[in-house]
Amino acid sequence: MIDANGQLKKDPNSEEINKLDQERDQLLTYFFTKIAAEMRSPDQALEAAATALGDFLVVYRGIQGKANRQETQLIKSLLLDAEQAKYTPHLQALKLNVVLAKLKTVNESYENLLDTRTNEGQATLMIVTKPLRKELDEHYETLSTKLFAVNVASPTPESEKAIADLNRLIKATKLAWRQRNGLVHLHPEDLEDEKENESEG
Repeated sequence: MIDANGQLKKDPNSEEINKLDQERDQLLTYFFTKIAAEMRSPDQALEAAATALGDFLVVYRGIQGKANRQETQLIKSLLLDAEQAKYTPHLQALKLNVVLAKLKTVNESYENLLDTRTNEGQATLMIVTKPLRKELDEHYETLSTKLFAVNVASPTPESEKAIADLNRLIKATKLAWRQRNGLVHLHPEDLEDEKENESEG
């Protein structure tokens, strides 16, 4: 299973996704740095334009460090704010309208490529995970049976704790399975029927 997950990370799109992420980070850094620098400009017109754009520093500065998907959404929000008429002349004065146009293109390309990788990831896996899951299920069945048998024959604090931990894991796993399949309202007996149906499918 670890190898299977690793296969997704070797997706041929990964390199391009990383390049786009770095490019949008560089554009954001330039955008924020330009505004901050021109706030101290000896040119009063540039200083005034940068000061008028100060809201972007307050609200968005540092979004390059956010998680990738969160950064994507924050960039969209920044671009939407930048479309307000009150910012247009100031962005043009600092030539940042060109930077934002480029940022929009890069961010859209990043999001599209990331979505493509996510949607096609499972379909392009070179490692078949179903047999691995079956093998893991068999190991789990053997180990859990031995654990319960040992605890019945000669219980110890350690074996009792292990049983309690295992029961919690089983409960959490069943809940996750039900949530994944939209079966959160089923009764336990219905759950077993659904599992049998899925196995037969």
